[in-house]
Amino acid sequence: MIKSILKNAIMLALLILVILLILGIFFYGILPSNKIVPEKVQYALPDDLQQELNVTLAGDQQPVLQTYVVKGSDINKYEAASNYQPGKSDPFADSNSVNNTTNTATESATDNGTVDSNTNK
Repeated sequence: MIKSILKNAIMLALLILVILLILGIFFYGILPSNKIVPEKVQYALPDDLQQELNVTLAGDQQPVLQTYVVKGSDINKYEAASNYQPGKSDPFADSNSVNNTTNTATESATDNGTVDSNTNK
């Protein structure tokens, strides 16, 4: 008889524990907590710094200059491959494209205004 009373008491305690867990989960978002949540602080730039930032951003519209470095060994490689022609404004430019534009300009100048169909290559 004592065994059955002890068994029923343990089952009742487990049942109450399950009910409390279910109620805790159900009311978790509803019941207030004692935790103090700070408000968000919004930072605003002072006017003088905002004006300086605007001036700095407006000044950044200039194009970026790029600098290339060509060493002597690089020039020797290009000379060996016939891609380097010293004495020109752009010695690494494709020689065929430079000659095509030069020939097109001279052909159209000698035609005195007539358009040759072969100049648009």
